[in-house]
Amino acid sequence: MSKLTSIACRISKKQIAWLLAALLVSTALVAQDTDQPSQEIINKRIEEIFKIALDRGTGTTVEGYSYNLGKVFPSVAEYAEIKKYGDRAIAHLAAFLGKNDDRAQLLAVLFLTEIGGSHVRKILSPVAEKSSSAFIRYKALRALEQYPWPDIAEVVRRMSMNDDSPGVKSRARELVEKNDKRESKQH
Repeated sequence: MSKLTSIACRISKKQIAWLLAALLVSTALVAQDTDQPSQEIINKRIEEIFKIALDRGTGTTVEGYSYNLGKVFPSVAEYAEIKKYGDRAIAHLAAFLGKNDDRAQLLAVLFLTEIGGSHVRKILSPVAEKSSSAFIRYKALRALEQYPWPDIAEVVRRMSMNDDSPGVKSRARELVEKNDKRESKQH
């Protein structure tokens, strides 16, 4: 009996089935990875989506005056595409938070909120506290509400005492009071 035949006889049909299954799964995983766009393509698509979404709500009157509605209007499809990119979109979206364009910052907050996760929470916490725009601070605060209280309590407490916008400060105080009541009932 040859060495190869000897080895083949020791491998059971069950072991062969497991090996084939493992090979199929690994092949499927590799195929899925190749279906994912490159980071360069993702970043380019994010830039395109921002341009399109930021162009909505802007225009020129018949008299030649430019206008800007001040809000951003991302489509459901744009939200879905950004969410599909997930964590791979976070760094590029976060870069928009540093731009001197409130509408771009707002769009970044909206898209980051859609992705969610601890990385996003860490990015939005300083935005909620330090953005120069009260509206963006408010939207970032609202986005933080999706996270467990212990993860956001410190930031929200500071905002409830220090924010210079009455609306932002009021919402932060509401969150502090609501969660303090909840904590006191548990003790």
